[in-house]
Amino acid sequence: MIRWAIEWIQSLLPTKECWRPVVGYEGFYEVSNLGRVRSLSAPTGLTGRRPRHSPLILQPHLYNGSLRVSLTRGDGKSRKHQIARLVAETFLGPAPEHAIAEHIDRNATKNAASNLQWMTRTALGERHTQNLLDAPRVKGECVHTARVNTGQVFDIRRRAADGESDAQLAREFNVGATTIRNIRLRLTWKHID
Repeated sequence: MIRWAIEWIQSLLPTKECWRPVVGYEGFYEVSNLGRVRSLSAPTGLTGRRPRHSPLILQPHLYNGSLRVSLTRGDGKSRKHQIARLVAETFLGPAPEHAIAEHIDRNATKNAASNLQWMTRTALGERHTQNLLDAPRVKGECVHTARVNTGQVFDIRRRAADGESDAQLAREFNVGATTIRNIRLRLTWKHID
């Protein structure tokens, strides 16, 4: 709890923006530790227009859940790049083999260097699996496909114990006989005794 509070307070403090050249695009583009990309002054021959002397912040585009920018070298060919990867390569160092830039807080629009880490796809899959296992389970009436409620489950089990058939209970509760059987055998609604 205390660690979370400290991180929250630090997130409110202003962070000085530090600009470094984009790896492979030195002299053309810079990326900041806050996740912004800017183009440097463009010579006349590259754009065909008057040279621009002040840096221009590029507008990112959302594609498949991640922010990307188009970068062009002196040859005029444009390539789209994930901002997260540009920031990670510049501020975290070269990517380990088969690594991707992962957002620590899972928000793909926050591309600050402090929110990125290198992860292999295997480690990322293990992290997602562990998070799924740790997630609270939705049970009973909260499940959007539930056809009966807790009171009806008690009633079904009591009447099944008294000898009523699954088919008869299924007709009365307007569900399938398999649903009644699963409730009776505690294959579903296990949390209700």
